Amino acid sequence: MAEASSDVSGSASGSVTDRHSDAEKRSVGSRRSGGTGSSFPFDEYDVFDGHKQRRRSSTSKEYIGDSMKCAENPFVEKLLEKYSDDPEVLFSDVVTKINRRNKMQKRVLMVTNQAVYNLDPVNFRQKRRIGYDKLAYISMSKFSDNFFVLHAPSEYDYLLVSARKAEIVDVIKKAYKKFKGAMELKVIYNNR
Repeated sequence: MAEASSDVSGSASGSVTDRHSDAEKRSVGSRRSGGTGSSFPFDEYDVFDGHKQRRRSSTSKEYIGDSMKCAENPFVEKLLEKYSDDPEVLFSDVVTKINRRNKMQKRVLMVTNQAVYNLDPVNFRQKRRIGYDKLAYISMSKFSDNFFVLHAPSEYDYLLVSARKAEIVDVIKKAYKKFKGAMELKVIYNNR
């Protein structure tokens, strides 16, 4: 474990971005920009702003977007039409939700241009919808783990686990900003 954290911390300043030259960043960025067609390209160098330790393997993950093909699912299309005339699926993947009793449950997390959805992984029925107007902030630890929390004060918080958390947070932040105008979604990093 100590070896992994020394790889992640990189330079003396602790910033992951210090380990990569500008040429390496441009090279990785150019490979990503030709990706799978989403209007929200994934840039792992900007996602955590140096606040979170990263595993070396996490900096080379490809942007996948709608991996569950929710945009092509007729049931999901019908669900989205209830909330918007112009729905756009930006991300979907199977994640682990940890409920109030600390029980782990597999769910499909779907991020659209208007909300974040929790779907049943078998039949894609909606379990929960968090509109960007209800989402207050995202929190995560500074450690190189896969946990993150979506905070919706008027409802209840949502603890999730995903190896694709960097992509998820990046997509949600950009969709939130586009939905709210110039308002940024706050991401809080602490170890409490």
